[in-house]
Amino acid sequence: MFSHKKVHIPEFRLNIVTFSGIEFEVITPDAATQYLGHLTWGYGDHQEDVAPFDWDKDEGHFLLAREIATCEHLHLEYDDLPDDLIISGIIFAKDLNVKFGVISQEVDISPYFVVLGNCSARALALSGNRHIVMGDLNVSEIIYGKYNHGCLYVQGATTTQAIIADDFEMHFHDLACAVVVNDDERIKKLIPCEQDAETEKVVYAKMDVISTHTIDQIIPDHRVAADYDSCDQWLVAAISELSDASPPILDRLTRG
Repeated sequence: MFSHKKVHIPEFRLNIVTFSGIEFEVITPDAATQYLGHLTWGYGDHQEDVAPFDWDKDEGHFLLAREIATCEHLHLEYDDLPDDLIISGIIFAKDLNVKFGVISQEVDISPYFVVLGNCSARALALSGNRHIVMGDLNVSEIIYGKYNHGCLYVQGATTTQAIIADDFEMHFHDLACAVVVNDDERIKKLIPCEQDAETEKVVYAKMDVISTHTIDQIIPDHRVAADYDSCDQWLVAAISELSDASPPILDRLTRG
């Protein structure tokens, strides 16, 4: 299980590790400066610093994929890594293509997750830290965020079938989505509002994305009562277990 410990960093001699079938370089927070130091989200006059929280003061290493990365599932947990390797985050310098799901189940603290290119997957289940996609995000089924210890920022265009936010902030620009569950008003979209008369620059404002459904309409209680304690457990399990044989998650729900 991933753990975030404030301890002295030992001299780590293994420069390359393989995780989820992807080869990563192990780098220090200082070496991560060129990738994380100046990340901003927004357009025009609306710019937000989205660099991971206190990443430059962190006492763990980072995993860096320098080239386009492809895998089947990406679980943001580090059971398979050496015990003396403390990981604070994972950085993809180019595109990330995940065949099935990206899953972060640690609601209190998970690794930073930063994709500097485009990202694609069938589904995302996020929690526990700041997740950043600087390019486009294409998720064919569901983007799910759990609990207020994490958030998602997407700088490019986002396309997905459904977005469900359970006390988890999400920030988008260009968003195409049919189903939205935003009961806690955590899903935001940056939109152009007007043009400044003096500077002729477009002024942007961050607005709530309106819900189209409630969580009970998407995941009825009778669908989870038999084997799971909550909608959250059912949904994370469904994303974790995606395979070539899996029907779309929403189709499984609507079939009753």
